[in-house]
Amino acid sequence: MNKKHFISAAALCLCTPLMLVVCCKRAQDISDRPCDIYAAHGTPCVAAHSTTRLLNSAYNGPLYRVIRESDGTCLDVTADSRGYAFSELQDEFCKGTVCR
Repeated sequence: MNKKHFISAAALCLCTPLMLVVCCKRAQDISDRPCDIYAAHGTPCVAAHSTTRLLNSAYNGPLYRVIRESDGTCLDVTADSRGYAFSELQDEFCKGTVCR
């Protein structure tokens, strides 16, 4: 093995564990939302808006409302267990008509 190959192999052996630690770091708790993360570090969340996911784990209301044009019925779209908009509800509610 020449010196160039040895150095490359040594670098790979040294870097691989570091890359695994960085890349495989435990994902943030699924219950932590953006405003929760700000609060944990003493930063107020003063103007956060999202219609696709929860921003605060304590919020349990609807993310947005859709209205079916055909009969004027409203649907409040809530979050799924992961905190994202439960879009399947909207898809079913608006099937075959127009929603706004």
